[in-house]
Amino acid sequence: MTPDIDEARDEALSAIGGAETVADLERVFKPLDGFIAARRVRGMGFIDFDTKQQATNAIGRLQGYKFPGDEKGLLI
Repeated sequence: MTPDIDEARDEALSAIGGAETVADLERVFKPLDGFIAARRVRGMGFIDFDTKQQATNAIGRLQGYKFPGDEKGLLI
């Protein structure tokens, strides 16, 4: 039996904020449980986690996080 595609997909967050590079995103998100990868596409950051719960926990911890020089804060 083939697994449901939604079950096989990693959980991802999109983030808008002061991160200029993938390294900026990794520095903030990598220490969190379940972090898989970070990437940037068209000015937005995307962060992959193992599970939806781990992604939800990341939102709770980092919503509004301010990168150096960023006045608005991270919007997840």
